[in-house]
Order: sequence, then C-alpha cells, then structure tokens
Amino acid sequence: MNAPAIPKLTAEEFPTYFSDLWNLPAGEGPFPWQTELAAQLARDRKWPSLVDLPTGTGKTSLLDIAVFQMALEAHRAPEERWMARRVVLVVDRRVVVDQADERGHSIAARLMAADPDGVLGRVATRLRHLCAAGPEDPPLVTSVLRGGIVRDERWAQRPDVPTVISSTVDQVGSRLLFRGYGVSAGMRPIHAALLAHDCLFLLDEVHLARPFARTLAAVGEYRSRAPEPVAAGPDRWQVVEMTATPSDGVTGSRFPSAPLDPGSHPVLRRRLTASKPARLASVVLPTHAAKADRLFAEACAEEAQELLDGPHVTALGVIVNRVTTARQIAGLLTDRLDADVLLLTGRMRPIDRDATLRLYGDRLATGRPRDAATTPLVLVATQCVEAGADFDLDAVVTECASLDALRQRFGRVDRDGRRAEAGGVLTSVVLARGPQMVEGVEDPVYGSAMARTWAWLTDGGRDTVDFGLRALAVPDAETLAVLVPPLRAAPVMLPSHLDAWARTQPAPALEPDVSRWLHGIQEGDPEVQLLWREDIQEHWLTEAGQNESPRPPREDCDRVAAAHVESCPPVASEALSLPLSAARRWLRGEPEGEAFDVEGVSGDGGDASPDRRPWRAVRWSADGNAAVVGHHDLRPGDVLVVPSSFGGLTLDSWDPAGREAVVDVAAEATRERRRLVVLRLDPELRRGLGAFPEIEAWTQSTSRERRRLLDGWLGEQGDRAGPALRRDTRDALAAPARARQDRLVDGFALDGSDPVPGTLVVTAPARMSTDVVAGRASAAVPLDVEGSLDALSFGGAGEVTLAAHLEWVTRWVGGLAARTAVRPDLAADLDLAAARHDLGKADPRFQTWLHGGDEIARAGAPAPLAKAREAAYDRAARERALQLSGYPRGARHELLSVAMSAAEPELKAQAHDYELVLHLIAAHHGRCRPFASVVADPASVRVTYEQQDGRRWEADSAHGLERLDAGIPERYATLTERYGWYGLAWLETLLRLADHGRSAQEQMAAETTQ
Repeated sequence: MNAPAIPKLTAEEFPTYFSDLWNLPAGEGPFPWQTELAAQLARDRKWPSLVDLPTGTGKTSLLDIAVFQMALEAHRAPEERWMARRVVLVVDRRVVVDQADERGHSIAARLMAADPDGVLGRVATRLRHLCAAGPEDPPLVTSVLRGGIVRDERWAQRPDVPTVISSTVDQVGSRLLFRGYGVSAGMRPIHAALLAHDCLFLLDEVHLARPFARTLAAVGEYRSRAPEPVAAGPDRWQVVEMTATPSDGVTGSRFPSAPLDPGSHPVLRRRLTASKPARLASVVLPTHAAKADRLFAEACAEEAQELLDGPHVTALGVIVNRVTTARQIAGLLTDRLDADVLLLTGRMRPIDRDATLRLYGDRLATGRPRDAATTPLVLVATQCVEAGADFDLDAVVTECASLDALRQRFGRVDRDGRRAEAGGVLTSVVLARGPQMVEGVEDPVYGSAMARTWAWLTDGGRDTVDFGLRALAVPDAETLAVLVPPLRAAPVMLPSHLDAWARTQPAPALEPDVSRWLHGIQEGDPEVQLLWREDIQEHWLTEAGQNESPRPPREDCDRVAAAHVESCPPVASEALSLPLSAARRWLRGEPEGEAFDVEGVSGDGGDASPDRRPWRAVRWSADGNAAVVGHHDLRPGDVLVVPSSFGGLTLDSWDPAGREAVVDVAAEATRERRRLVVLRLDPELRRGLGAFPEIEAWTQSTSRERRRLLDGWLGEQGDRAGPALRRDTRDALAAPARARQDRLVDGFALDGSDPVPGTLVVTAPARMSTDVVAGRASAAVPLDVEGSLDALSFGGAGEVTLAAHLEWVTRWVGGLAARTAVRPDLAADLDLAAARHDLGKADPRFQTWLHGGDEIARAGAPAPLAKAREAAYDRAARERALQLSGYPRGARHELLSVAMSAAEPELKAQAHDYELVLHLIAAHHGRCRPFASVVADPASVRVTYEQQDGRRWEADSAHGLERLDAGIPERYATLTERYGWYGLAWLETLLRLADHGRSAQEQMAAETTQ
C-alpha cells in the first residue's frame, strides 16, 4: 500500500498537539517547560543528557514530546533524521512501568482515531510515513517489557515502526546485553540490535538505577568504536536521565537551565506550592522479627484508621518497605474499616494488577473529584508506587525510608495541589521502626540512609516536616549523599564481556552474569516468572510419601506436566515476578524470610529446614519446550509453571505461606495478549460442559474423524447452553472449522486402575477488540518461536512457493534498509542474502516435510514450497511429518543455503562484502553465532533449485559446513571486528525481520481466505 502524502507540521504546533492529545481545557495547555523542551529539541536536534524536574511536574510527558519529534522529522530523508524511532522508558518500579505503558497506549489510540486534517491526524500520518504504512495501519506501536515471556512483543517484529516501550532495568538491560531474560537464544541478537540502534532511552529516576546508567554509557562507547558503521547519517541512539534527585556524576547538558517558575502555569503553581505536612513518630518494637512485623503493621493500621476518622478522606495511602508488611496491613484494614482496601505491590500478576486498577483507578487518578459521599479507598502499597506513579492521595501513612524515597512517596499526596488550594490539607504520618533508627544499622533496601534520614528529619527535636515540593529544603550535596542509598558500583564492561554475550547460539559454557551490569557488583537477586495452572495436578510435581497411593512413574508425570504447558504456552500477563532466591525457598518448603519489592535486592534466607516435601515446577523456554525442574535447577529469567493447588497468593499478592488455590487465568491472558481462544478440555476445566466423546474413541480416530467429533461436540454445547456458555467457548464455536487447531495432550495409565484421561486443547482465533488498532495486536503465531522444527515454515500461510517467498523477502529487506538508512553497499548485500536465504529448503526431504510427510503430494507439487500448505501448531504433527520425510533431525536449511550460494560463481563479484552475505544467510534463524550445529546426514542428497529466469543453484546436503575449519566461526569473528557486536546483529536483524514480516503477511492473507 502506498504511503499517503506527508502533511505539513511545524514545531510551533506542539502546544496544540499536546492540548488535543489530552483534551486540556482552553487556556490550560502544556506546562511551559514542555513547550520549551519541544522547541529546544526541534532547534538543537539533540536531547539533553539530564532532565531534572520535581516529582509531579509531568516527566512522563517526555514520551509525548518524543513522539512529536519523530513526526516532526518524518519529511527528511532517512539518513538526515536525528530522532530515534524507538523510545524506551526505563524505571525500576513495575506499577510505574505499567502506567507509562498505559500512557503510550493512550497516545497510540488517540492518534489512530484522530481527524486526518487536525494536528493529531497529521502527526499520525507522518509517523506512518516512517514505516511506509497505510492510513488503516497503527501509527505507533506500544509494548511493555515485564517478565520473561515474550509472546506479545510486537515491537520486536518491525525495525522501522515508531514504537514506545516501557520496561524495568532487568528486562531491557538483559536484552541489550544479548542475554534477554526469557528470550530464546535465536531471538536474543534481534532484541539487542533493536535496542542498540535507532533508540532513545529515557532512564527515569536514575538514582534508582545508577549501575545500569553506567552500563548504558559503556554500550554507547563500544557502539561508536566499530571500524565500519552500518548506517548513514547522525547516530540515532541516546540516553536521557530523568530524576528529581540528580547526582554530581551526570555529565552533559541539563534541562531545564533554571528552576521552574510556579507562576508560569496555574496547575504547576498548585503542584509546586502545595503544603504536605507530616507527623514523625517512632514505633518501639521487639527484636523478634516476626513479632515486630505484626506490631508495626498494627501501628500502621491504627494510624490509617485515625486519619479516616478525621476530616473527610476519599483516598488514603499506606506505603511500607516490605511486601509481607503490606499484606498484613491490608488484611487488618479489610477486617476493621468501612472502606475499600486495595493492596498493590510489584509482586502481583499483571492481569490481576490491571483488573484492580481498572476497578479503582478512577478513584486514585490525578484531578479526580473528591466527593464527600464516596466510600473511602485505602491504598496499601510498597515501593512500587514511589517513582512516577500517577496516584493522587489525600494523605499517607508511610514507613520511614531514605530521603529520596520519602520525597517520591509524598509526590503521590495531593499530587494536583487541589486540596491545598481549597484549604483542606491533612497531616500525613511517617512511622519509623524504633530499633532500626540507629546510626550504622543497614537496611537491605536503603542501607544506612534510612537511619540517617530519620536523624536528619528529627534533628533538633522536630516532630513535623512539610514535604511540599517547595517547602522541604534539600540539604547540601555532602549531606544529601548520606541520606540516599549508596550507589551500587557496576563492573567495568570489557570487550571480552561483550564477546561472550554476543555469542548467542551456542552460548559459551562460562559467561559473565549480566545482572552485575544491571544492578551492581553487590550481591543481587535476579528474578524468575511464576504462574499457576489448574490442569497440572499437584501430585505430579510432589515427591511421593510412604503412605500415599500409587502414582504414575516420575518420568510419566514429568512428560504429561510439560506437555500440558506446551499445549497452552504461558503469557506475560499471567506471570508474577519473583526473586530467584524466593522461588527456590518456596519450592524447597522453607519459611518466607523477607520479601522486598525492588529489583536486584536479595531477601533473607530464612530457616533451612523444610516444613514439607519439596515441590517441583515446569520450566517453559522461549523456544516452545517445557521440562520439569527442581529448586536447585532454577536460573535467572526462568518461566516456572506450578499447579494452582500449590497456592502462593493472598489478596492477589505474593504470599508463600498462602495455600488457597490460585485462580488459573491462562484463557483470559491468552485471549488478551495472543488474540487466541484456548479451551483446555480436561475433567478439571470443563466446568459444566457436556460429556466429551470417550477418550478411546478420540485417540483411535483419524484427523478427519476427530474434526467431525469435535465439531459435533461443540455444536451440542452451543445448542444446550446457548448464551450461558463462557465467552471463550462461544468464540471457539463461532470460528470457522479450518481456523481451529486441536491437540490431544496424552494422559497415562496406572497398573490395575483406571487410566488418567488426556486433555484436548482447542485453539481458535479470538474476535479482535479495538485494542488492535492502537498497536497492541500480535500475530496469531508468535514469530519469536524458532525452535528446531522451523516453526516459521509451518505457520499456516497456505501454499507459498519458494520463488515467491525469496522475491518478497528481498523486497521487504530493501524497504527496511532504505527506511533505516543502512549504507547503500550493505543494503545491496542484504538484497543478495535475502534472495538466497531459503535455498536449502529445496532439499526434497524438506519439501516432503512441508507436505506433512506425504511423498506423493511433494512429488506432484508444481514448485518447491517455502511454507507448509496447512498450519501445524501441534509439535507432534510436525514430528510425525519429519519422521516420514527422512530429513535429518536438527539439520539446518540455512547451511545448505550457504553451500548453494557459495557454489554460485557470480555471487562473489556481485557482493560488496562477500563474507557478510554468506554470514547473513547462515545466521538468518539466529544460529551460527559463532558455531554451526553438527548433524549427521548419512543419506545425503544432491539438491538443485532453478528459478524461472534460468538461475540455478546446486550443492550436496553433506556440505561439511558444520566443521570447525569450514569458515563459519572465523567469518563471524571477522565480521564482528569489522562492524561491531551491535552492527553485525543489526544487519542480521534486518534480514530476519524481513523474513518474519513476510511470513506474518503470508499467514494473515491465508487466514482471510478461510
């Protein structure tokens, strides 16, 4: 589709753009600093190194400004643009990450719905021009990187689309360093390259992530050292630090150059001058930790109750430093108060947190009406609400913390200044744990800064402090340095570190732990993702006791548990982020210990004696496989699935002592994020549906008979239950039969007893919601799954010939290279690689595999295929076809493509960098970085492929390129030295995403004809 003409847009239109974007009242417009920064960027064409603004003054609007700058540059040639396409806001507070994502999503939705002739419509049209999109396409893609499951990351499918990403340090940092937590080995170079090119990092509250800031500086330095740049024009990669607590270590330009003027805007005046008084009180506690926690929770609950009994309060906050304490307080207040109590921590499943904020968010939002008749709302939270969370509370009861953390917490009090303006100021409370407020006592999160802050606040016997933005005098730099947590030192990043990390497949046996470059060299605690499923039985993953009834062999339990997870892959929104040490303790059965809500902070080890038998979990990997592991096998970034009956949540927040069954939200999460309906039809999950056909009849049926049985059964349910059916079942009924996929997850039999039936998993496309148009939709088949079975070749694209696929991928990569300002000589080499990347699929055995193992169908095909005729979501079906085809298990068609290309006499003369062309072909599925897989091919064949224009390629399938001396590793090393770690990965990414993009288009075209 041809891109529309580029409408005119000027820097002076920013105030109108901003006002229209957020429907601001007449005369209220953006803050002056926002207009000033937008004008400065348009003039200087470069971001300042530091944006130093007080909390509550709208730092998150840098996303809005960045999107406007993208649009403002759209008329320039690609090599002349300075503004990056990808904007990544990074902050180590999960709630803030989610709220930033909501802001980005709102921007995208409003641009999509804008009048084409208005300023928003013209911004949208210009953004589409950056990626040659049509008027019906989203102008902006948004994504949130949280957890280790990458099923909904549309941002990583197009390198040229304007994108807003929100992320924690762990997620974006591990990806940037080629070790993305939860990312498959094959996709790691793509994620690293996208974040190292055409990317603006907005590092919010940088004092929380100083080690990562230093790591970003090191990455920037190494990027600039590559002997040969891969792109033309200015470097479109920059880091902007955003904080209300800057340090002297920040170099470069700062914005604003002078303090904000309260008289410059009515809203700014209210926020900057609002009074926020707080009473200081110390709670004397015993030394016994558990008893001290209970008494401190009681004290917080009593203070909250007293505030609610005073002048009318519509929203009160209780903010503490431990998840355990927050959970205890929420329980106490729920029992005692005639108020709505909301518990919010970073240790929640996103889908639960989103549902909670949808229910209560309007009662916390900045600018909300304070209706005296409203039932009070009490928000009990941890540090997760500190940095940038858009909550507006009447008052808070907060546990003492470091000075910077307290200022952030009071930034949530009367955030808009309306209560102070109306003369209704309430006095908040800061509570200190008496035994900890002693000089030299180290807190696990805040170090000695917490005790020193308390001493500074109470100096001279003060018992009240005003935390208003202009009321609290910030101490001098020397004093401030001891009132904030000590900076964690990041190790020096050496070239040898990047050498190891960039080797993604196969990865080195020994490699540096990237967490040290994300959170510092002090002992830290990387995270894992934990989720619960109802169709996994507890006894499958629990060691048998002496008096328990017989159960299947352990290997059978492991196989069935893993198969259940593979049949319904995890989704990011159903997973809870948890420190690795906490997950290990929980599976071992040890007591809880401390639970913190800050990334990279370790918890207390607790008692070493388990109070029950150890549990096991199913580890899901990004390549689509699952395996059962014990607590000693856990690794950073793991995605772990456990039975719902294990418990672990109370009030939707992490509680290792909780034994109430956890609600399985897989169906809801899969519908929301993957746009798929998944019905898992086992005895536990049928929930009132009619009896399914006997399992024996199902297992002994042909695929056509199974389809008839399934259609008949689903039809009966629709006739019987009608509108009472669950929505996912109704959608499965509404989907065309050809669009549904079914898979039987095998059960197992016990000797002398009834067999445990298998589970039928039915997958169908969900009815798309309006979220799709705002840039959040994902491909029905996740394109980041590139396992040993070449899933991209079985995506259900219908009949796609090899010739057509090669031609279209060549066109796609040419367009991507042009729009991303790749050097012309390298763009030509990308074209050469694209035109040859899948030649190896001409192997007749591979063709038989694509035809479902049917040799007769393969022989009768008019031309070699690039994609299977029908979808094969089921790994078992692909496995059967592979066995029938005779194609060597694990063989790589990329290597045969290299052999066929290398035998072409003309290629070397055509290529500007011949070695690069061969490497791009070899690495277009993420392998050969640096070694090729060794696969035996005892029944090798001669493979020939000829196109209609007469060009012919030929090579033996036993090409020997797996050998260490065959040139693959040396070529990778040479090219890395020439283009740099990130430059080579970027060139690979352009070819690979062109391949992915064409595959997705082929699949969507096939689905529309079904």
